[in-house]
Amino acid sequence: MASNNTPKVTMIESRVLVLPDKAADFYDEKGTLIIPDSAKESPPQGEVIAIGEKVEVVKVGDKVLYTKGAGVRAEFNRTEYLIMREYEIHCIL
Repeated sequence: MASNNTPKVTMIESRVLVLPDKAADFYDEKGTLIIPDSAKESPPQGEVIAIGEKVEVVKVGDKVLYTKGAGVRAEFNRTEYLIMREYEIHCIL
């Protein structure tokens, strides 16, 4: 579950704020995406932190699998998140 450090953001439309699992976070200090061979088989996953008013299926707190390279990286309170559209999410775990 998300920490008390959860950002106070309002997502719009069908956008979803996801906190990627650390195991799925393959960026180096320059922001370059690095995908080790062990991670190429399965899509990344994370926790839904906030949703827009037009999100129909996922809810805050859901663990989800999403498309590799999905979304836009954003940093709040020194933590990296992904902002993506709901359709980039494959399934709820």
